[in-house]
Amino acid sequence: MKKSRALLLIVALLMLIPTGVLTGCGGGESNAIQMMKWFPEAGEYRYINVTLLREPEFSSFYRGMCIALGDVATYGINIDDVSWIAIQEENDTVAMLLGGRFDSNKVRKQLDELSMRSSYRGVEIWTGLVGGGAVALKNGLLLGGNSENVYECIDVTKGLEQSLHDNGDLKDVAGRLPKIAFVSAAAISGESFPTDITDCLATAWGFEKIDAQTIRTTFVGKFKDAATASHSLSAFEKWATTTMTYNLEQVQSVQKGEFIKVTATFPISEFGTSDTTPTPTPTFGGTALDVDLHDIKTAVDTYAIQSGEWPTADGSLPPHGQYALLDFNASFDKDGNTMSFYPHFISELPRHWDEGVWRIDSAALVSVDMNPDNY
Repeated sequence: MKKSRALLLIVALLMLIPTGVLTGCGGGESNAIQMMKWFPEAGEYRYINVTLLREPEFSSFYRGMCIALGDVATYGINIDDVSWIAIQEENDTVAMLLGGRFDSNKVRKQLDELSMRSSYRGVEIWTGLVGGGAVALKNGLLLGGNSENVYECIDVTKGLEQSLHDNGDLKDVAGRLPKIAFVSAAAISGESFPTDITDCLATAWGFEKIDAQTIRTTFVGKFKDAATASHSLSAFEKWATTTMTYNLEQVQSVQKGEFIKVTATFPISEFGTSDTTPTPTPTFGGTALDVDLHDIKTAVDTYAIQSGEWPTADGSLPPHGQYALLDFNASFDKDGNTMSFYPHFISELPRHWDEGVWRIDSAALVSVDMNPDNY
């Protein structure tokens, strides 16, 4: 089912960083971990503290967030009133939870003008929105996504399905991050890692602002036991630092029992920039096509966030059910400079880039129109 443009851009934006949570809340679980109770136990979970993105050092990234959240005004929400976002993505489906100071009654009024209000397990819900989406209001929070995802999330909150919060490994790694601004946590299967990383059960990844010039990033991995953690120590550090494409300094790795923690610093000026676009999805072990698809999709999403357009001939996505070719020469102006899809968003052109096979569909999914065996 097709995602709305708002969700597409938000997912794209959040893929630029391990997304965030304010974990410095004294005792007890952070809001990041608490919000895991809303989502089924599958896929990748991210959370971003939008309030902290309003600090001057993050102004460029925050502008991208405003673009991504632009459509929420349709629901009666002022972007400046959004405090945090939690999001879960599994395969090609996504669900998003917003918290903040918005007026629930105003949101209801706006949604009533867009769709017929109904109820699902006692929760107010509006379906049939743009792109087959749905929105629900519960406990002063707004839940949005594809209809199936929203229904499933409601089932989770009613205790009818297991939640991410029931995943003890995931909570363990997220809870071992320092009191930082941004957190990303995801249970990652072993086959996603290089072969010299074994029995890694879950990882968490986050950022903290050290000062006006420096960010520290932290990776935490939980392994089956202390022996497998020790065996994977150097490989896990290599994986963590390779996943990040920032200019890392002061890299350190520490093993404590079944846990490994990797920390590093980088200049705050690089945060969220086009040529430093980390993603928590490992690319090791995939085919050349898998790696290229991952890199091009990340670049397409980043281009869309920074320009408000897509790298196609007319800057738009194609109509439903159709494809548009990617334009590797697409460009836009930013601060008096011309930013081109290549080489500013990808440093190398992929295979078959000039054969008219790289394409994007109406849901912003990138694919290659050829037999994978011939790639």
